[in-house]
Amino acid sequence: MEINNLQDLFGSTLSAIYDAERILCRILPGLADYAGNEALAEILRQHRNETEWQMKRLNRITDILGLPRSVKRNEAIRGIIAEFRESIGGIRDKKVLDVALVTSVRKIKHYEIATYSSLSSLAMELGHTQIGEMLNQSLIEEEKTDETLLVLAREGIYEEARKRAA
Repeated sequence: MEINNLQDLFGSTLSAIYDAERILCRILPGLADYAGNEALAEILRQHRNETEWQMKRLNRITDILGLPRSVKRNEAIRGIIAEFRESIGGIRDKKVLDVALVTSVRKIKHYEIATYSSLSSLAMELGHTQIGEMLNQSLIEEEKTDETLLVLAREGIYEEARKRAA
């Protein structure tokens, strides 16, 4: 896709985040199955439902703007997932695997947070206030999930893995 202006950049970035959300809908149930910590598994299952709503929101945005529903292959998310899959090959301890899961999912959350923040700001700059607000809702959801994962990790998952290593 050729990018000649802010609207083109907005559309390209929107397409890339849609691909990321589509991938996450597909893999989150499997990630939840890897989790040894039930609270972590539940967060991942709940986030899949939230991700489905985010995809619906993105579809609504493309409808409002009259943009095609093309999908730009998101190499960033694919890279984080590939890195996670490579790293878990050598992890035998479920507690350490939980730390790897939290780390990888938080990397994805930070990508999404940066993307939704940028998209929301771009939408506002382009005069699409309603769309900016819709994207900001996704941003808030991603930030909440990231914070929930961090609190869970700090209040138990990290310590459990550390105790196993001692």
